[in-house]
Amino acid sequence: TATSLKFATGNAVGEPVLVAGGRDGAAGSAIGAFEIYEPDSGAFVAGPAGGHARFAHSATLIADDTVMIAGGIDGSPRDTCQLYTYPNTVAACGNSMSSARAYHSATLLPTGEVLIAGGMNATQNADNTGVLFDPTNGNQFADISPSSVSSSTMLVARMRHTATVVPGPEPGDVHVVLTGGTNGQAEGQFWNVIDIYQDKFSGQAPRPRGFDVQGSPVNMNESRADHTATRLPTGDVVLAGGRDGGGAHATAERCVYDPADHSFSFVAIGTMLDARQGHAALLVNAGYNVAAGRAVLVAGGSNAAAPNAALDEAELLVRSNGEPCSLDAQCLSGICVLAPTTADPDRHICCDDRCDEQCKSCSGAVNLASDGQCANIDDGLTDDPATEAWTTCEADLPKQDFVEIHTVCDGLGSPKVIRSFSCKPSTCNADSSACSEGCR
Repeated sequence: TATSLKFATGNAVGEPVLVAGGRDGAAGSAIGAFEIYEPDSGAFVAGPAGGHARFAHSATLIADDTVMIAGGIDGSPRDTCQLYTYPNTVAACGNSMSSARAYHSATLLPTGEVLIAGGMNATQNADNTGVLFDPTNGNQFADISPSSVSSSTMLVARMRHTATVVPGPEPGDVHVVLTGGTNGQAEGQFWNVIDIYQDKFSGQAPRPRGFDVQGSPVNMNESRADHTATRLPTGDVVLAGGRDGGGAHATAERCVYDPADHSFSFVAIGTMLDARQGHAALLVNAGYNVAAGRAVLVAGGSNAAAPNAALDEAELLVRSNGEPCSLDAQCLSGICVLAPTTADPDRHICCDDRCDEQCKSCSGAVNLASDGQCANIDDGLTDDPATEAWTTCEADLPKQDFVEIHTVCDGLGSPKVIRSFSCKPSTCNADSSACSEGCR
């Protein structure tokens, strides 16, 4: 694991990074060493002795300079926990977890506690329980005490899953959405059902907390494990890739979870997204008008064509409205449309609507809104290719004539004829766009 030793500070130089545990090969021995990357020197330095050998563990920053390392495997899953404090201190936690686990999730809650959920136990089966680590109570673990509306266990036992903090329904409520995973080392079952851990600040004592007892379980479209879950600034969570079997079953599907109504939306992935599992995903800035978290960058992993070979490709997913695109699948809205400007008449951007009516556009250069928002075309921008007058040529049968009609948008979303004239003695041209220049 690699863990920054500071919460976000905006330091341009960067902060030290702790590398803890791991193993020295696909079938190698577990490692107990600590190393620290020092950004000032650009070098790794040896950390303190005393680290427990482990891999498939979790490492969670619980305070500046302090990382809680839990679980993992050293021959078999461990129930132990250690605290590393920068630069050279290692200490045991106040107690051990109630069960050994590896390939679990560890999620820092707004309360400062850490939710440890699922993972593989000593029998190599997945676990359906969770424990809470409390740094304010002697750095101890405690089993979850459910309320009348929650459970101490998840709907399914899972490992190799994701766990993401999302907004709760009431101010101050904490929810963690747990997605995917498999039921054990043998991987006999991959899950599409999700679990929701909830911690309600309702003034009740004890505070209602535990896993939601879902009357109608929420499901993803595909079962998956070894995928990524990335929270957007909106609170939505983007799930990408993963696998539903061996490495040859990697998926390219991504979906978006909306915590407001506990639902998933799915957008078919085009050719730009490779099927991948075991990859990395990060919220990044991208495109025009930079704002925090405009896209999800996915990188590396392995795919279906070569399950044991690493991918060297990276790509951006889930672009915001107004961002450049070439496929519907790249947009959070699922819609990529033509939005021309004078400088770039073939420009495509993500939009909130198909916007295919004649006097509407998603281009902020011509409409009465902004890039990415479908709105009426402004009638004052007649020098732009999206708003200049267009012509048609139609037959006027009562007068036995053909008429060339010039039309513009009226700014209210409707076309407005600004002039028309007879084609006599000519007729319409071949594409009925204007009068023919030839004679009858």
